[in-house]
Amino acid sequence: MRILSISAQKPDSTGSGVYMTELIRAFADKGYEQGAVAGIGPEDRPELPEGIRFYPVRFETEDLPFPVAGMSDEMPYRSTRYCDMTEEMTVQFSQAFLKVIDQAVRKLQPDVILCHHLYLLTALVRKHYPERRVYGFCHNTDLRQMQKNPLQRSFIAEQICDLDGIFALQAAQTAMISEIYGADTGKIHVVGIGYNDRIFFQSERKRNGSEIRIAYAGKIAEKKGVMSLLRAMEHLPYRTERIHLFLAGGAGLCGGRRPLGMDGGGRGPLQCPREPLHAVRREISLLFRGAGGL
Repeated sequence: MRILSISAQKPDSTGSGVYMTELIRAFADKGYEQGAVAGIGPEDRPELPEGIRFYPVRFETEDLPFPVAGMSDEMPYRSTRYCDMTEEMTVQFSQAFLKVIDQAVRKLQPDVILCHHLYLLTALVRKHYPERRVYGFCHNTDLRQMQKNPLQRSFIAEQICDLDGIFALQAAQTAMISEIYGADTGKIHVVGIGYNDRIFFQSERKRNGSEIRIAYAGKIAEKKGVMSLLRAMEHLPYRTERIHLFLAGGAGLCGGRRPLGMDGGGRGPLQCPREPLHAVRREISLLFRGAGGL
């Protein structure tokens, strides 16, 4: 089978990007021939599994003279909000992506096209390739964009309804997808979030029994409930020195190890690597995840 995965944003910097990359990795393990299209910045060099044909759409260039469009209004990198896109920017976006996707389709001749986010780019792909099998993944941010942003809302909803299938990461998304887009619930399949079991698994090594290690992986922002997690930890019936919290992610508080009582300062865009969590992943007692894959 030949599969083409498509995302309008970076494939290695958000939950949905990691989810797409991990799907590609899993498909590669099964021996599928693959290609990937994604929006990236002028200096970005994303890492994908070996053998994957990557077709980048570079922003901040002459043809696409603005930063990568982000599905969230707060991204872990410099980005453009969809609500700020003018008609001219939307045309530039559409032309740049379809040009690269046409090239990828000609070379790969995919049996299936998998688009991430039920939003503008997925709608464009569905309309542009009416005879191909096109599926879309919902990542929640697309639902929020449709609710608050009028950008081509009717066009997007119409094309999303024409997808061959829609993949929801949580059962709760099914009703919202049907309500917001008018999609047939029979087309919606709940597939779950998932995780990389080569990285996250139970270690046989004994943990220090006196320590309780809690980790959060995802966007480190108040909208994801991180501050609520911190406030809740203040009420745990344990001595402060016994509990250690690890935050791994970006777009807000810095990742790493923090003691209880942190005030949640240090706001601002940043790229926090996953290594701090990897370093303690087999010794943690409890893991919380933001939306997306691990």
